[in-house]
Amino acid sequence: MRVIKNVDIIKPNQVLKGYDIKFSDKILAIEKDIEVDDDNQIIDGNGYYLSPGFIDLHMHGSFGIDLMSAKKNDIKEMADALTKVGTTSFLPTVMTASIERMESAIKNIQEVINKENNVIKGINLEGPLLNPAKAGAQDKKYMKALNFELFDRYQEIIKIVTVAPEVEGATDLLNKLNSLNIVSAMGHTNASYEESLQGFKKGISLVTHLFNGMKGIHHREIGAAGAALLENISTEIIVDGIHISRPMIQMILRLKSLDNLILITDAQPAALYEGDQIQFNERKVILKDGSARFEDGTLAGSILSMQKAVKNMAEFTDLSIDKIIKMATLNPARKINFDSKIGSIELNKKADLILMDKSLDIINVFKEGKQKCEVK
Repeated sequence: MRVIKNVDIIKPNQVLKGYDIKFSDKILAIEKDIEVDDDNQIIDGNGYYLSPGFIDLHMHGSFGIDLMSAKKNDIKEMADALTKVGTTSFLPTVMTASIERMESAIKNIQEVINKENNVIKGINLEGPLLNPAKAGAQDKKYMKALNFELFDRYQEIIKIVTVAPEVEGATDLLNKLNSLNIVSAMGHTNASYEESLQGFKKGISLVTHLFNGMKGIHHREIGAAGAALLENISTEIIVDGIHISRPMIQMILRLKSLDNLILITDAQPAALYEGDQIQFNERKVILKDGSARFEDGTLAGSILSMQKAVKNMAEFTDLSIDKIIKMATLNPARKINFDSKIGSIELNKKADLILMDKSLDIINVFKEGKQKCEVK
């Protein structure tokens, strides 16, 4: 067992200052001045922050690895590397492509999960029933309904599916996802405000990367983005200062309940990658000025890490640290029904923990109690 002494523990709505925490694979005690014995490894927290591990519900790759073509060992290595930068749980996100490529990616991820990988919590399926008018980095020629057998075969691991609610076949797909208890998300959509509301009534409970890949706000038609802001619905945001501007982040915070905001990376292979050339979904990506774009200028996901998303929120806003961390931990855990095990620092939850200094730089990471790194 380990005991971290003298840390500021970030809870969902407060920070417990100067506390100790005892843990094995699970959290055993959260108190001031925990008594220790010879069997305990003592770690001096130095008054730093202790956060739950970050949970990324939407990412396509990192460290030069593209999840659409990655081999099983690459996926395992990427998962392990992500824990060292604070992402202790994530959903690999499969893009819209041919059914053969999509299913190949799903099978590879499934095999890694079946080998008791405790970092990957399932799969996010971004498409393929999307609107070609808002394709973004997705391949528009494959944007059509899949045979429902795919969802039946992989229902245990598919956690989220993005759908454009206005396209033909969307209602049938939403009904299917509801029957399988898979989260339906609205994204890559040209839906009007009214069409978006109809989608919410049919079971959509999440908005995929707000403002990106959807009809924006016009004063006579506020579109999918306006519906996402006004309605009580969970909403992903990419806080890299590129996908949405700082003033827009401020606007979102004024209109949305903080409990409904989820920080994601939408990361692609160039994230946390040291090279200068990369391919994503079989297309060349240009890295410039902190962004990743295809040769036609279209944004090709982000190069964010969850840690950087958290740091950006702290820089771009005046939110307290507990509110920011909640968007990267408990809110995503709740969305995929893992909040009884992860997402907050509570007794008997998994000891997925990040020790950070007051600049939000990572000092140490623990995944189910096992130390993953010691940066400083």
